[in-house]
Amino acid sequence: MRKNPNDMQRERHILCKKRYKGLRRVVCAILCILLPVFCAGCGSPSENPMAGIYYDDEKLASNYSSYSMEDAEQVIDGRSMTGTFRGLNGMVMFWTCEPDEDTVADIRYLLRVTGGKVKLIFVDGKNRIETLAELTKHTQMEEAETVTLSVRDGYNRLKLVGTEDAVVSFEISASKSSFISVRD
Repeated sequence: MRKNPNDMQRERHILCKKRYKGLRRVVCAILCILLPVFCAGCGSPSENPMAGIYYDDEKLASNYSSYSMEDAEQVIDGRSMTGTFRGLNGMVMFWTCEPDEDTVADIRYLLRVTGGKVKLIFVDGKNRIETLAELTKHTQMEEAETVTLSVRDGYNRLKLVGTEDAVVSFEISASKSSFISVRD
């Protein structure tokens, strides 16, 4: 008995539909397995934990340095320090003073920023923060500035704080105490 051409076409259509349905299930299963693998690699890169320090007053007031840096060049000569920090993220404490009685210290500084953001801060013995300068590569110091700081009983310190892989050259001198060597 011969089949009707319409029935044969219907059978082929049903057979193709079953094959397509099976292929569609396989493709969906593969995508469900591979999609999470691809998406895991496409996430945003983890932020440098040191970069957030720039805006965190509690961390800035701490008694330590916390930074990542590509390179540090520095020369300490008595009560002055010159150098360049490259790729700075975080805070570098480079001057401390613990007087027996309240006094003053003259700080002279010149900063040149060619990348990122940088600020020079003074943290007094009661952990109060004073920003002496804040610069980017678009805002430069034309000449050195001098500030007289009230250095009170306690642990007083100067810190250079950077973010966005800051590149900064500096010249800093102090009338009291001495500078601390910074390691890269």
